Amino acid sequence: MITNKKISFIIPVLNNFKYTKAIYENITSYFPEDEIIISDGGSTDETLDYFSKVKNPNLLLINNGPCNNCENINAGALEATTDYLVFLHNDMFVPSNFKSNLLEDIQHNTILSYTRVEPPIFPQEHPGKVVKDFGNNLDTFNKKDFELFASDYNSPLQEGGSQLFISCYKSDWIGLDETTFVPPQMWAADDDLHLRFNIKGLEKKVSKACVYHFVSKTSRQGNYQEGERQSNFNFVKKWGFRKSHFNIVYNKKVIVKNNKMLKDQLSIWFNDGKDIIVEIDENTFTQQDFTYIQQLNDIIKDTNQLGTFTLGNIKIIINSLKENQDNFIFYG
Repeated sequence: MITNKKISFIIPVLNNFKYTKAIYENITSYFPEDEIIISDGGSTDETLDYFSKVKNPNLLLINNGPCNNCENINAGALEATTDYLVFLHNDMFVPSNFKSNLLEDIQHNTILSYTRVEPPIFPQEHPGKVVKDFGNNLDTFNKKDFELFASDYNSPLQEGGSQLFISCYKSDWIGLDETTFVPPQMWAADDDLHLRFNIKGLEKKVSKACVYHFVSKTSRQGNYQEGERQSNFNFVKKWGFRKSHFNIVYNKKVIVKNNKMLKDQLSIWFNDGKDIIVEIDENTFTQQDFTYIQQLNDIIKDTNQLGTFTLGNIKIIINSLKENQDNFIFYG
């Protein structure tokens, strides 16, 4: 167990100065000796002007100019001068026992999610998320009651973790994919990151260290739904699946007879490889066949045989079972 260690709090921001100022003051009041990195992705409000004038040797302000959120987060991680990284959102409050609880749980080769406590905006709970209402914005936030909750919260270290509510040793950080997930809100990039953590063999745990998260005060602005849709599209195009049990990537190609539109629609599930050929006849193709396409990597891994097979109305020719997922672990 580590009891004393300087860490880097990394906060990617884009406008929303009120919340950025609040979390900066929150962290410096409790952890004045730790590094705070405000990585700015093109703010047009008071953010850059204000923080450029702050005299604090432990504050690093990075002006990245207009960039997507993956680039913004990666820039913050790259510039960190400590060996342990804590990624925060600016719409959070960090209690006074956060660091001590986190230090009890940190380990090498482990991605450690902190627990986030949220008001009942999205009510489903899971490891790493507790729904309890201490206010839904800075004006209604009940700091005293949340501090009492945090002081009593003592959930044991458990398996789990998701999204970007994480911390890790800098040596374990593999970077967000800032090329595939280019919309500013890069919704599926966190799934991509955790998938690559899994492939790399890193453990994922949830700590009793908790924060209060006001929920999407920055990210869900404007037409975020289009960014979310495009990010999910890009995830499938990169991996060949959206959800998978085995997380295997194969070189696959689809051939659709006499229907270029259908081929174009299915192409995101394939990478034009030659190890596995899938032949489809538009006249017999069904919704069930499309489900097979979505699950094809897991189906192939489960059967693990070369040869020619029929699955529903799909013909599958497996020339090689070479796996390529290890090529996707690192970014940059």
